Amino acid sequence: MEPGPVGAEVVLALCARAGIDVCFANPGTTEIHVVDALRATPGIRPVLCLHENVATGAADGFARMTGRPALVLLHLGPGLSNGLANLHNAHRASSPVLVLVGDMATWHAASDAPLCQDIAALARTVCEPGAVRTPQRAAEVARETAAALARTLWPPLLPRASDVPVGPLGAGRVVTLVLPHDLSWLACPAGPFGALLPRSSGSPAARAGALARALDGLLVRPRTDAVGIAASITRALRDGGASRCTNGCDGADHGEGARGSDDDGDDDGGNDDVAAADALDAEAAWQVEPAADDLADEPNAEVDEQTLAFDALREHELRRARARGSDALVSVTGRHFNGLAYEMLDVVRGRDGALPGRVAVLLGGSALGDAAVVEAAAAVCDVLCDAAACGADAGAPGGDTRPGARAHADGADIASLCCMGNIARLDRGRGRPLVRRIPYFPRPAAAYLRQFRFVLICGAPLPVAQFAYDGGPSQLLDAPADGGPRAAHVDVADAAGAFAFIAARVADAAAHRAREAAARERALATAPRRAGAVTGAGAGVGAGDDEVERALDEAAAYSETLPDDFARAYAEAAALPRAPPRARACAPAAPPVGRTDAPLCAHALCSTIAALQPEGAIIVDEALTSGTAYWDASAGCAPFSHLALTGGAIGSGLPLALGAAIACPDRPVLAFQADGSGMYCVQALWSMARERLSNVTIVVCANHAYEILNVEMGMQAPRHSRGHLPGTDEGEVRALERDTSAVAALTSLEQPRVDWVALARGCGVRAERVGTARELAEALERSPFGAWRSAADGALDGPVLIEATLARAQSASE
Repeated sequence: MEPGPVGAEVVLALCARAGIDVCFANPGTTEIHVVDALRATPGIRPVLCLHENVATGAADGFARMTGRPALVLLHLGPGLSNGLANLHNAHRASSPVLVLVGDMATWHAASDAPLCQDIAALARTVCEPGAVRTPQRAAEVARETAAALARTLWPPLLPRASDVPVGPLGAGRVVTLVLPHDLSWLACPAGPFGALLPRSSGSPAARAGALARALDGLLVRPRTDAVGIAASITRALRDGGASRCTNGCDGADHGEGARGSDDDGDDDGGNDDVAAADALDAEAAWQVEPAADDLADEPNAEVDEQTLAFDALREHELRRARARGSDALVSVTGRHFNGLAYEMLDVVRGRDGALPGRVAVLLGGSALGDAAVVEAAAAVCDVLCDAAACGADAGAPGGDTRPGARAHADGADIASLCCMGNIARLDRGRGRPLVRRIPYFPRPAAAYLRQFRFVLICGAPLPVAQFAYDGGPSQLLDAPADGGPRAAHVDVADAAGAFAFIAARVADAAAHRAREAAARERALATAPRRAGAVTGAGAGVGAGDDEVERALDEAAAYSETLPDDFARAYAEAAALPRAPPRARACAPAAPPVGRTDAPLCAHALCSTIAALQPEGAIIVDEALTSGTAYWDASAGCAPFSHLALTGGAIGSGLPLALGAAIACPDRPVLAFQADGSGMYCVQALWSMARERLSNVTIVVCANHAYEILNVEMGMQAPRHSRGHLPGTDEGEVRALERDTSAVAALTSLEQPRVDWVALARGCGVRAERVGTARELAEALERSPFGAWRSAADGALDGPVLIEATLARAQSASE
């Protein structure tokens, strides 16, 4: 009789049933059985990548566009090391990625073979604690795979609209499953899933079908139902923790160490039984799981993982705040939203003698990538703008006429929706909420944020500088004690409903304040005049006092009223009709197409791309210094998705475009790529050609320099840079020339120039070179970008690369 499925088949079958349908792979000897098992798993599309960092970046791009994890198959520790840069970007983007890394056989690891490396230690640099899973026995492969899948899918596990905050800010969803070589070929006779993986005969396809049918009872359809899938995995872990093998023997009969190991490499029971199931129920990925022994005396104990997770998050943020001498960040939930609404209203309208101030809603991470969240956050800004435009301090009848009190009476700029530049995904364009990008460099960024008196944050931590500069800030928000804004954090769990609820509460608070002000006006008008009567906020004696008191009591009662069911309250708030938001990208539309014969500059490059951009485009933006004008140029384009560099590890652009194109074959993808960082993962071109991705266009910004280093040279003004050498005698001039040559040696990509056209053609990608705006426009119109615009879909076969040679602008250091 044919033996049961082997470990590699179990891993892939569970992945397929969990909705994973793409595997970006760079396999080796220890992954041969996984490669073979892919033949038996037709639901997973294998995509070969010629470098590990291409595979990890492609999985990030796929996840950003679908919200679902892709599988990455890597070879041992060195292979994982090669892919860490783009896994770092994926972690910063909160992208769900499952990394399957082959390891030495369990009985061979101690021999310290040349490729042996501490894979778990490497993985922990991009994975949260508990998100590195390593089965030590064949019986644990299914359970550890299920645990890894549940961690990758953990945000959908969170109770929707709970009044208890859950999960960290921008929590990472990169999960690593380490599969020892021998466990990939050994049969899996036991474990929580053992009874569900039958022994079957026949072809690989027949065996795959049998596995899928057996797993249907566990991993529910539809395959993309992440909530149901993850809940099923969690139940199976709970119910099967003490499962027996299919041969009827107790799991302990297989020898010592029957439990899997977590990322610490310790066999502390952290992956087993009730502890693992309870931890996965709320799945705070960075929460240290309780050991099974801790729950042994209380088998029915319920661990409130959500509360523990939030407490840990709050303690972390408070430690950061205390280090700055402030309590700048306060996390708020449904029970706090009434007070939050009144506080923001008081800021924008002025209260108790204060001048009106500004409010910012700062989005990041997964919140920024969720169109519903962005729409709801824009509604909060709109309500605040309307409230600011309505009038004066409710306690000052007749309005506040002090200088500056009405500087923003129209409300147009008093509430802003904004983000940092490291966006994972933002759906932008005409008719969508207008999101302002905070400047990159720390001094202008801090100056921009200094205009706000209150900052409401969702999906991001407190904003910090990308780098430290001499005399520059580290934290971009000043502490309240130093005159900085108050900051509050709204949890990402059901953020769309939460923002809609907040907007409704702000509107209601404004209405209550208006009724209070009207009552005070009437009290003044009807109160008998008598000597010593007070005017202003204390006015209103006689019959009018009762109306004022009723208005105040009504507002106070409302501010203390909380819904019994926040989920329902959020849904009702989200369903309320809203006027079209004022802060929307609108006319003027995209800039006109420039068709001049002047040498191409960065501004003309950005404007031409924006002018020809088709609706539904996906822009993968790693243009860096050459693309700074694109954000403003594209504000009025037809709706599109904008992906950018999240973790600062350059080299992500081409891999992101590869993954996004596979995720969305019906949408045109433009890789807007700097030439220096493009060389980091140039192998992605080969994978694009191999997969015949006819929806991809690559525009390489060929300024033949690491221009950002020239900019930084000017920003940091290091000791030997131009203008800092004393005197002008001949010896010092020669020293300056030598210094300039040394700098050029590390910033110039000349001598030789990289020939992108030849590189692309060598990888099977059609390519051409342009040097003017006219040539660029004509090349784009011939590319998949232009094919989509002219509705000639399918007219091209494979990707196209355009090398845009830029006239060298004077650098900031000159």
